[in-house]
Amino acid sequence: MLKIKYKDNIINPYYKKIVVYLNGEKVLSGKLKGSNFINFYNDTLKGQLGNIELQDILLGDFPKLIEIKNKLDKIKINTSKTEYEKLDNSIKELFNYDGTSQKKTKKRKFAFNPLTGKQDDIKSFFENSIKPVTCYFCNIDYINVFDIDKGTCKSGFTLDHFIPKNEYPLLALSLFNLIPSCYTCNTKVKGKQLPWEDEKDISKTSPSSVEFEFEERVKFKTFFSNNNLNIKDEAGFDVLLKEDFTSVYKKYINVFHLDERYSYHKYHVLEMIEKRRIYPDSRIEELAKITKQTTEKVKQDLFGTLLYDDDLSKRSLSKFTQDIARELGLV
Repeated sequence: MLKIKYKDNIINPYYKKIVVYLNGEKVLSGKLKGSNFINFYNDTLKGQLGNIELQDILLGDFPKLIEIKNKLDKIKINTSKTEYEKLDNSIKELFNYDGTSQKKTKKRKFAFNPLTGKQDDIKSFFENSIKPVTCYFCNIDYINVFDIDKGTCKSGFTLDHFIPKNEYPLLALSLFNLIPSCYTCNTKVKGKQLPWEDEKDISKTSPSSVEFEFEERVKFKTFFSNNNLNIKDEAGFDVLLKEDFTSVYKKYINVFHLDERYSYHKYHVLEMIEKRRIYPDSRIEELAKITKQTTEKVKQDLFGTLLYDDDLSKRSLSKFTQDIARELGLV
């Protein structure tokens, strides 16, 4: 539900991590011995894939990946099932980085795949370059990097392929197709489900896309059993995600079970309501005068710094808290 904020130069280090590395690896056997990943792609697969540039596959922004996906769909329609399966298998073998397809393939073109075992390297790139803290799909679970024995780093995130790699293996290494997410979102709830309803909305529903506007267009809203906020327990109200005027993110909300998962955190709303009772605007203004601070600073101290944090991904439940705070007139 939160857009990934990439560094301005994110492409250059990823280029060095993947493209430059692959360019130097001599990986092919038989007649192709001595060739490398990039040469092999350009010489054997590029023509079959409608001359899609390898750099666009690996480094293209998300709208560019949608263009590639659509091109692959057309190739599949216009190619016989047998020929497409051969092409698909070649792509899976070449773009596989966890070793699974190599183990299953008896007749391989590669003496070894240079990407095998590189899953940790790719993950470390995200650890160092993006430094994810909470899941970008749900903003519930922390997925931050932490130190264990002797300075060894571990992380709590998985890398989700927003456009599924089982159907589009060509995009398995695409920088902007990889979303740092929690295990619950990636495996338990999303699985093979697609978080978009209409094909035209794919780019709008990926946190890696410039078109992703979930944070602005969808808000948490409370629905109380009475209008005077006289709520004694969680049974007296609901908190739901509501999108105004459109339904671009309806499937997204359903796939990740966001309404159901956030209902567990209604206690947090009760705490905010209780604080709001104790600290109405008049009391906050009084505290501001006594402490010689702005009312915004007093609210920040009372209700949490995340109310004014520009990067909501740094704290769990931050969007949830901020939306409810605005509804209660705290910000």
